[in-house]
Amino acid sequence: MATVDIEPASLAVTPGESEVLTLTVRNDGDVVEAYHVTAVDDAVAHVVITPDTLLVQPGETVTAEATLTLERTGRSPLGVLIVRFQVVPAGRPDEFL
Repeated sequence: MATVDIEPASLAVTPGESEVLTLTVRNDGDVVEAYHVTAVDDAVAHVVITPDTLLVQPGETVTAEATLTLERTGRSPLGVLIVRFQVVPAGRPDEFL
């Protein structure tokens, strides 16, 4: 089992600029676990996650950065963009957090 925190909970992004969200994954289990982190839904085209695979020891936390960039060209959404992430244990791809 793992827990995921995202900071900040919300932010404003100006088209042409980037903002960073920090994803913190804590392994609450008893074994080392690798987690794949991806953006989903409408945010996929606007988010780059580094690293996108996290190896987390039992009882420890590891962070990844999700950089959100909106283009100036008008292809970026106007208004609110809900950014969702999927964190999947590598050994159990049918489960996600």
